Amino acid sequence: MKKVFTFVSLLSLSSLTFIPSVSLADPVGLRVEINCPTRNELANFGDYVAGNGYEVIQDRFNTIYFKSSSLPTLMPAKLDTYRSESTEYDSTSGRVTCYYNSLAQDPRFSVAYTLTNGRGGSVISQSESNIAISLPFGLRG
Repeated sequence: MKKVFTFVSLLSLSSLTFIPSVSLADPVGLRVEINCPTRNELANFGDYVAGNGYEVIQDRFNTIYFKSSSLPTLMPAKLDTYRSESTEYDSTSGRVTCYYNSLAQDPRFSVAYTLTNGRGGSVISQSESNIAISLPFGLRG
């Protein structure tokens, strides 16, 4: 019985010395910059608007495809009067949305891209046409 008690005591002490080091670990974030499509890269396909933007991860540029979920009524075929209005990141879904408005008072629309493994991040910075996100990547010990 004494051997079992000694073993349990040692196990408890070793776990107590391990737990503080884990709680002091520093989370590491991976920086991802998403750039919305310009109006020249967007096209009206009749049922939706879509176009290519790009993401920058560790100095590598990747083309990504943005698409609208719906199209407002009275949407013009040409999008040359539109400009970037704002960006948004939803950390629960990993979805990045780019909003556009028209200088000619045409209807507003948005296009979106969902990051692969892009949940749980936080916004570092954002502008009307791009957004930088820090995604949880691991722990620095």
